[in-house]
Amino acid sequence: MTQIKIMSKIKDFMKGQISVSVAVISAFGVIFASMVGAWTSAGARVNALETKVQVVEERESNHFEEVQKSLERIEVKIDKLK
Repeated sequence: MTQIKIMSKIKDFMKGQISVSVAVISAFGVIFASMVGAWTSAGARVNALETKVQVVEERESNHFEEVQKSLERIEVKIDKLK
């Protein structure tokens, strides 16, 4: 083989290696982007769930206070009857 043919084969080989490298790097980039997206989505869901829990907790706390006040009024009425 002449030196030109050898150089041509080396260039073709290198083009193939670069294409594989670009494909591998691109695949890792896509996987990383997917992971970041999933992590962000999970974080948003956790925050939404925490907000819902806080709302329910506040609602139950208010309900408990109302029931406690109502019981106090009943106790006062019972004490008056005695």
